[in-house]
Amino acid sequence: MIYHSRLMWVLLSLLLSVSCGHVAGHKPLPLLHAQPSAEVLAQQILLGIANRDEQALRQLALTKDEFCQAVWPELPSAQTPNMTCEWAWNAFLPSDVAGLRQILLEHGGKSYNLVRLRFAKGTTTYKSFKVHEDTRMIVVDDGGKEQELKLCGSILEYQGQYKLFSFIID
Repeated sequence: MIYHSRLMWVLLSLLLSVSCGHVAGHKPLPLLHAQPSAEVLAQQILLGIANRDEQALRQLALTKDEFCQAVWPELPSAQTPNMTCEWAWNAFLPSDVAGLRQILLEHGGKSYNLVRLRFAKGTTTYKSFKVHEDTRMIVVDDGGKEQELKLCGSILEYQGQYKLFSFIID
């Protein structure tokens, strides 16, 4: 019983420190391949699409570790009994992969110039991050035509860093 209490205390302490954006004695999680603004991130997405570079596009999106350490602890789903980050990630991943492949199928090889971003569903603010929801890219294509495209899902803003939350377009 004492071991169980200590284990619960350690897990609770770890959960609280992660949800505050840091582990005791460590700096907040740096996001790999994060960009300094949503606009720069969008430009990198457009470049990856033009080059049909699935690997470069995948690097712009959250990794499982980033999601589980920086995002998951603050999401309402994390409070659901028996709901784990592992389960949520595994449920989400097939749709994300399918979304990326569909974007490359429809837009791969096309060059677009970013005019501006619009977040159709606004921004949701959490304790240590923001989610800019339903990203729309207003772009100009090679023919000079301006259009609004859904080329990704939401964008995560975490401590001055920007990464793609997903390629799920719903």
